Amino acid sequence: MNEAAITLSDVLRKYPQKYQVEGCVQVMVSKIKEIDEPKSLAAVIWMLGEYSEEIKNANEVFMEVSDTFKDME
Repeated sequence: MNEAAITLSDVLRKYPQKYQVEGCVQVMVSKIKEIDEPKSLAAVIWMLGEYSEEIKNANEVFMEVSDTFKDME
């Protein structure tokens, strides 16, 4: 899951208008508890901010994740 988060964010940054992101990003956000590497979590946080309109309860997810982000090494 860690590698998928980084790869998806890289693709979306490089080709922002090419893909329909709603489904991909929503799935990644739903699996956020499985992400345990800081770089991967940063990628998902970027997706939360960039595509917050398409993500259900983005604010709640962001608040939950931001608390755990500072505890990572």
